[in-house]
Amino acid sequence: MFNHSLYFYIINAFILYYIHSQAKEFYNKRQLSGKTVPKIYDLGHKILPNLSTNNTLKDGLILTPYILLFILSLIYGKEFMLKNSFYFLIIFIIRWFTSSITILPKDKNCDDTKYTIKNLLFGNCYEKIFSGPFSNMLILSFIILHYNTNYNNYLIIINIIYGLLLLMTRLNYSIDIIISVIVVYSITTLVPYKAI
Repeated sequence: MFNHSLYFYIINAFILYYIHSQAKEFYNKRQLSGKTVPKIYDLGHKILPNLSTNNTLKDGLILTPYILLFILSLIYGKEFMLKNSFYFLIIFIIRWFTSSITILPKDKNCDDTKYTIKNLLFGNCYEKIFSGPFSNMLILSFIILHYNTNYNNYLIIINIIYGLLLLMTRLNYSIDIIISVIVVYSITTLVPYKAI
């Protein structure tokens, strides 16, 4: 399992870099020729406060699902980690396609001038269409419910707060959150987990 994961993350690094560089080149050319709209209308961004300059909060939000995955794997065991890895892999693959197909404008506070290891861990300015962090949090929630349904109401509240924070920090558009719910629910419902 470890070797497969390592290969996956190496391939993922190359694909994410390629997506970032292609999106940046395309968007910058369009911006120079006056063919971009500097801002798209987003209801969540319009009504929620803007916390996009709080980089510590942004980094913490992105790391949260991974920290929870580590802690919950210690509690629930190897099978919990494997289930999450299985669904995370499917989400990553779908996100590769969606990030390549449609390029939405980046937030004005997102720096796309360099590509570092932080971009591999936290994403880049153009990874839109559906939220990776929110998808990861939802996958964790669905699998937790598999082990213990008593947490249903708590998980709903936690996910709503998490989604609102992602919107306030401008890490995602509202549509990213909605699509995440649809994709993750569909995948965790329709694609059965097979022990690896």
